[in-house]
Amino acid sequence: MYKYFLTLHCLKTTLQNKIKMKFNLFLLLLATLLAVGSSQQQKTYTIRDPKSKLYWAADKTNHIGLQVAGAKWILTTAPGGFTISPSNNPDLYVTYKGNGNLLTLEGNIFQLNQEWIFVPSKASEHAIQLVQHSNQFANIGNNGFIIAGTNQLGWIFEEK
Repeated sequence: MYKYFLTLHCLKTTLQNKIKMKFNLFLLLLATLLAVGSSQQQKTYTIRDPKSKLYWAADKTNHIGLQVAGAKWILTTAPGGFTISPSNNPDLYVTYKGNGNLLTLEGNIFQLNQEWIFVPSKASEHAIQLVQHSNQFANIGNNGFIIAGTNQLGWIFEEK
């Protein structure tokens, strides 16, 4: 009889240990997922013209212009560079529409028209260059809107 109780006690202890191990493994996985998820929050930036000290912002027609109070932008890694999206509408992307034309915000229509690289131009400034056409950069048009052009204008990215 004693042998029977000893065997039952051993089985009970073994079962409890297995349950504890599985629970601890579950907690470890949960903690890992939470840590990874919280580190995936994307950083936001304002994009500022160093001369005028004005910032990128989109108007109601999804054109990008310079304003005193700028929008926050998300830079997302893409196959050839980065996409630039407003943080309040990350499904829209800064889109190239041809040399001399306004940059616009559009849905994902043609990835290469929406991929940019950031070329260091001065100490804290970076030119915003189109991946598809390496001679096209984000520039300031006469009316304060952002256009595509061949000038390698520097911009300041400020993390927010």
